[in-house]
Amino acid sequence: MDGTIAVYDAVHMKFLHHLEGHHMPVRSMVFSPIDPHVLFTASDDCHIYIYDAKEKSLIGAMSGHASWVLSIDVSPDSMAVASGSSAQSGSGTSTLGPQCRR
Repeated sequence: MDGTIAVYDAVHMKFLHHLEGHHMPVRSMVFSPIDPHVLFTASDDCHIYIYDAKEKSLIGAMSGHASWVLSIDVSPDSMAVASGSSAQSGSGTSTLGPQCRR
C-alpha cells in the first residue's frame, strides 16, 4: 500500500482518478460537511492532508502526531479537525488556518 487514494463517481460507479501525496497507507478519510469536494485524509506517515478531490490537488497539510494517524473527523463547520493516533498521547484537535478554508 502506497498511500494513493482512489476517487470514484458513486452515481455512475466509475473510477475518476487518484490522489497522491501520502507515503504510507491511508487509514481514514472524511469529506468536509460544507464543501463536498474537500477531502481530509489520515495516514501512517503521521500527516493529515487536505485535498480538493475534484481538482485533484493537495490544498493543505497538518502534522503533529508522533505515530500513525488512525482516525479523523471534521467539525460541522469544517473549522476543526480531530484525529487519533497510535501514540500514547491520544488525539488532538487542530483549527484550520485561513489558507485551508474554502
